[in-house]
Amino acid sequence: MIIAFLISYFLISKEIQIVSSTCSLGDIAKKIGGEKVKVVTLSDGRFDLHFVEPRPSMLMHIRKADAVIPVGLGFDLWFISLINSAGNRKVIEGQKGHIIAYEGINILEVPELKIGEPRIGDIHAEGNPHYWLSPENAIKIAHNIARGLKEISPENEEYFFENAQKFTQRMNELIEKIRSDFSKYEGIEAIGYHKSWPYLADFLKIKMVEHVEIYPGIPPTSAHLSKLISLIKERKVRILLYEPFRPKREIKILEEKTGIKGVEIPEDCIPEIQELKDYESLIKYNVSKIISALEGK
Repeated sequence: MIIAFLISYFLISKEIQIVSSTCSLGDIAKKIGGEKVKVVTLSDGRFDLHFVEPRPSMLMHIRKADAVIPVGLGFDLWFISLINSAGNRKVIEGQKGHIIAYEGINILEVPELKIGEPRIGDIHAEGNPHYWLSPENAIKIAHNIARGLKEISPENEEYFFENAQKFTQRMNELIEKIRSDFSKYEGIEAIGYHKSWPYLADFLKIKMVEHVEIYPGIPPTSAHLSKLISLIKERKVRILLYEPFRPKREIKILEEKTGIKGVEIPEDCIPEIQELKDYESLIKYNVSKIISALEGK
């Protein structure tokens, strides 16, 4: 009887081991799982999350995991490869330990590719995968994670969904504040370096009119830069959004030739930096940087 009690206690009290590919998904998982989970994130906003170099330590974390949370949609294929190589059947796609974060989210920019049509650049056949950059989508992510954790630990269902409701309330407050702060800038036009920002732009009601890359992942030619310079001047585009790891040469050319303001914002949180320490901080930081650029600061 004592042994049975101890086994039962261990199963109830054992933390759920979660591995996420990104800091943002990992942080949301922490908010939902609370004291019931231990979360390891394998990358953050300092890096190009499409192309993270796998390390043996990453494989070890996945081997011990009860759940994994990939971005999916062909974004973090390096993480999917690690999952498939880890030998942990609990977390492969289709198992309850493989949590789908984007379920129920309206995926943007799904390409209409015809059979046999050539694919140029880094085209995501399932649509643009940067869905977490809208706080409205973060609410759906939170509830998807709560449902996933419930499958793994049904005895904690109420706890997970209470935390999801708290997170929802927090996001709704943030959304309301951003809507108020950004209302006078709705409808502005912007350029991105890479197609990283459609969800943030959609949330803020910014119109993305072009990108520095010719196609996703394909650097610009001189002809493309000339075209951008003309477009920026003609339409009086004021801001260019780019991540910290993007090449700066073309951005500087566009700034010097047109007066456009480059806005360096990460696509993921960075725990080591206080103002980017978690998901909410990331959204606040990015919006404040865009507002500052529009205000000429």
